[in-house]
Amino acid sequence: MHKKSIFVWSVKLQQNLYTLNINLFVSLQAGVEVRLVYFNRIS
Repeated sequence: MHKKSIFVWSVKLQQNLYTLNINLFVSLQAGVEVRLVYFNRIS
C-alpha cells in the first residue's frame, strides 16, 4: 500500500511538472512573438 501511494504521488508530480513546462513554453513563445512585433514596429 505504501509503495502504491508513493507511485501515485510521483505520477501526480510528473503530471504537474509536465503541465508547468507546457505553461512555461507557451508563455515563452508568447513573449518571443510580442518582442518580434515590438522590434518590427521600431525598425
